[in-house]
Amino acid sequence: MFIVETTETAEGVSLHIGRWQNTKTFSKGASVQMQVDVNSRRATMRNHTATHILHKALRQVLGDHVKQAGSMVSPDRLRFDFTHFESIGATELEKIETIVNQQILAAHNVHVDEKSYDEAVKTGAVALFGEKYGDRVRIISVGNYSKELCGGTHIGNSAEIGLFSIASESSIAAGVRRIEAVTGESSLDVLHDLRHHERELARILECDQKSLSQKAEKMMHEMRELRRELDRLRKADAHGRIAKVKADARQIAGMSVILSRTDGLSVDEMKEMSDELVGNAGEKTLVLLACGGDKVGFVLKLSGDLVKKGLHAGKLIKDVAKIAGGSGGGRPDMATAGGKDVEKIDLALSEAEKMITQALNG
Repeated sequence: MFIVETTETAEGVSLHIGRWQNTKTFSKGASVQMQVDVNSRRATMRNHTATHILHKALRQVLGDHVKQAGSMVSPDRLRFDFTHFESIGATELEKIETIVNQQILAAHNVHVDEKSYDEAVKTGAVALFGEKYGDRVRIISVGNYSKELCGGTHIGNSAEIGLFSIASESSIAAGVRRIEAVTGESSLDVLHDLRHHERELARILECDQKSLSQKAEKMMHEMRELRRELDRLRKADAHGRIAKVKADARQIAGMSVILSRTDGLSVDEMKEMSDELVGNAGEKTLVLLACGGDKVGFVLKLSGDLVKKGLHAGKLIKDVAKIAGGSGGGRPDMATAGGKDVEKIDLALSEAEKMITQALNG
């Protein structure tokens, strides 16, 4: 079987370009019998005629500024690109989809006519901007609703399209939108898929399908309340942890030095804690926090006066992290590091105290 993938026109002759589906070869001049895949052709025809109706519906809802900027029709779907200056809301999309289906249900006969280009345009046929037309053009009319210049294949009546469903709408360039849609059996497949997901959601949320939105809103409200309560508890826990960490403070060379293990906290949470500890103290404060668990983490924070004395958090934390098999770095006043050996955290804190003592007394 020869699969036609595209066509080109050369010197007035239509060339069909594609590939063989099997390995059979043919010699030059051999006779072949051509046969159209009826199901594939009919599906393509449905999508092509639906594209014309969609184009008119877009102009009807969004305005006459809408112009075709690209199009693709295949047996399983259609894609239509068009000019428009803003995103399309859900209400507008529903209106467009409804209009297309109304025109399908109206069972318009699809007429094919040929006229000169000037005559066709005078009758109101839509010509594509930038497209080259010959002296004679082909006009496709869907009842009295749509009329376009087109050389493609179409169904005989709009009712043959069946159901039309918009699958997606998006922006593909500045001022250019894209709609992808399906018709016929493909549209039914989309509908069945949506119903399946709806049933699954109803099962998971333990409610009937009609109550899905109310149940989801209720769950979101409860989740927000739980998050607020969790934040409150975390803050209360953080204050308790800060008080406990403060108790670990020791004086070294007239400086307040806090070296503490805070398992259960993330590096970000340790950074927040160190910021608060140093911020509240104002000056003469050094905070080194460490956490263990799935990952080893270190955070070192220095007050500004210690940085002026020549201490550098980024350099110091590298030496501390090496003891736990890790590495790190950062700014003179704030640095973070990771490690691999949880069992070496206490040793790292102990060695850090020696390093800090030497640095402060130096």
